[in-house]
Amino acid sequence: MGGGYNEIKRQTITPFKALQITKIGGMTNTNYLVKSGTNHYVLRIPPKNSQAIINRTKEKHIEKVLTGGGISAKCLYFDSKTGIKITEFINGSKLHRYKKHFNALADKLKALHTSKLDFKYHFNLTYEMKKYLEFARNSRFWFDGLKKA
Repeated sequence: MGGGYNEIKRQTITPFKALQITKIGGMTNTNYLVKSGTNHYVLRIPPKNSQAIINRTKEKHIEKVLTGGGISAKCLYFDSKTGIKITEFINGSKLHRYKKHFNALADKLKALHTSKLDFKYHFNLTYEMKKYLEFARNSRFWFDGLKKA
């Protein structure tokens, strides 16, 4: 399962006995569905050096606020240093395959944007885009199409 799984094993952070671990989708992270009896969890393992563009301390805080506000799946573990996290699994969350969930997603987005949740941090799209582009320019992920951005 790669270095990420060994890191989890080394840290012995799993609060359950995993009976079955299956790799599932993810655009940037490696994600696993972890089954333990009738309970299902998602184990997220970010790529190395992802902290160069993602502030894990901010992410952990936002995760806690969203979970507390009933917007996100319950987070059971979050390591601010590595970005490794374990959340409860939400069945049927592959929204691109299940159009029937779009209304539920819209309801969650409405709840988020009309909530009075205090995120402590301000999201600045322009700043984030500049940061990502700078990261891309200085990494092996650079490609000619980004020069126009």
